[in-house]
Amino acid sequence: MIYIIVLFVSLSIAYSQKPARKYGELYYSTYSYFWTCLPFLLITVLRYDVGTDYMQYLFGYYLNELSDERANELIFHQVINIAHVFDFPFFIILSFGIAVCALTFYAIYKLSKDVKQSIWMFMLSGFFVTSLSMMRQSAATAIGFCALVFLFQGDIKKSVVLMVISYLTHTTGIVYLLLGMFVIFISKHQILVRLLNPVLFLVFITLTVSSGALLRNQLQEIAVSTDVYEGYFGSEHDEQNASGTFLLYGVAPFISYMFAWFDSRWIKCEMKRNSLPYIAYTIMVWLSFATGLLRQFIPNGERIVFLFEPFVIFSLPYFISLTRPNLRNYSLYFSYFIFGICTFWYYFYKQSLDILPYHFIFMKDVDIW
Repeated sequence: MIYIIVLFVSLSIAYSQKPARKYGELYYSTYSYFWTCLPFLLITVLRYDVGTDYMQYLFGYYLNELSDERANELIFHQVINIAHVFDFPFFIILSFGIAVCALTFYAIYKLSKDVKQSIWMFMLSGFFVTSLSMMRQSAATAIGFCALVFLFQGDIKKSVVLMVISYLTHTTGIVYLLLGMFVIFISKHQILVRLLNPVLFLVFITLTVSSGALLRNQLQEIAVSTDVYEGYFGSEHDEQNASGTFLLYGVAPFISYMFAWFDSRWIKCEMKRNSLPYIAYTIMVWLSFATGLLRQFIPNGERIVFLFEPFVIFSLPYFISLTRPNLRNYSLYFSYFIFGICTFWYYFYKQSLDILPYHFIFMKDVDIW
């Protein structure tokens, strides 16, 4: 199966790379991420009719005027305009495919505590295969990953600019802009950082579950009054959220967080110094867990889950690095197992999002120009 082959080729390249040491810290060469990214990039940009929305992007958006709902997605508009300039609709597929793979792997090499673990999670989390269909949202998420790079480096201006670009790529990117501001605010107040602990998490989840029906009613009223996404309620997008797969997808990032708290010495050190990675990853884990529980109340809830769940690509290696050594393998392989079951069941067994069968573009009699 091509997806498994690509995963192991990328991992093999990653295992062959040796980081250098500079100023006492390990770092990879500038082009390291390119070579590990390349296998995923090739099957992304060279595919044909792989992904539920593929044809919509290739021809639908290219030939038809965008709806008012996408008026703020200026990056998307420009991509389509460039495709028209060159009379090359495939440019749309190319642009979002490159954005997802290149930006994600750039962030992996800048942020991850363990590159190999992050590459595993790029596939097992479902983010890669989802990006073959949900292209704009996935590109916006990948830009959000890069925003974290600059946020953790203390370059808030560049981080905010990238968050705005994320929003201009797909409207869901506004979530990353708001969360970025929230993370910065919390980091300025030690008392708020101390609240990011399992006790408050239990309170948070209890309130989340108990407010599910109320949240749905509020969302429906907003949709009716604004005439935006009103048709999603009661539609097939609403019914599919009963699946337990996305409950597991949402909850699974919590596994490494939970194991890290079994011996909280290292986590408490991170909290004392107002660590931005700890704050950001903890919030993403909590939101992933909450949206996994609430997905049955929210139409198209899987899209909401995938706003937060993909950050497990970075949070899993981070929390494992803070876990007691004798528990790290349990945390890692239990996480792999849960994510692997979800991805196999949803994408490969049920063949959701039409990622199978895979077709290379040169295997089809099609003129991409």
